[in-house]
Amino acid sequence: MKLLNTLTFLCALGLSQSALADLPMISDMKVMAHPPGATVTAGFLTINNISSEQLVVTGASSDAVARIEMHESVIKDDIASMTKHEELNIAAGQTLRLTHGSFHLMFMDIVNPLMMGSTLTVTLHTNQGDIELSMPVVKPGMGTMPNMKSGHGEINIGAPEPSNEH
Repeated sequence: MKLLNTLTFLCALGLSQSALADLPMISDMKVMAHPPGATVTAGFLTINNISSEQLVVTGASSDAVARIEMHESVIKDDIASMTKHEELNIAAGQTLRLTHGSFHLMFMDIVNPLMMGSTLTVTLHTNQGDIELSMPVVKPGMGTMPNMKSGHGEINIGAPEPSNEH
C-alpha cells in the first residue's frame, strides 16, 4: 500500500511538473520606485513563451495598485507618446521584452508608496492562466536584484536604463 501511495504521488508530481512546463518564463522583473506624491510608475519584465501555442497577455493586477495598464512608448515624427494595449500577443517560442522606451506595465493610481527594496506582487493574466509575480522595486536606472527567483524563471540583472519616466 505504501508503494502504491508513493507511485501515485510521483505520478501526480510528474503531471504537475509537465503542466507547469508550458507556462512562460518570466525574467528581468522590476518596478521603478517613484518620488513622494507621484501616483504612477512603470514596470518592466521579459516574457519568454516556451509553449507551442501563442501566449496572449490580457492584463495585470495587484492588490497594492488600483490600476495596471499595458502601454507601448513610441516616437513618431520626433514626438513621444504612449499607446494603451488591451492585450499583448507572443508567438510560440518567441520573447517579448517590456523595457523602457517600448512596451511596459503602467502602474496607476498608486495609493501607498512603493518603497525601494520592497517587492510588489503582480498577477499577470494570460490565455494560459494567471501567473503571480514578485517584482522588486528598484531605483530608476538600476538593474534588478541578482539571484532572486520567481515561480517562472530567474530574475536577471538588466543593464541600467535611463530614468526618463512618464
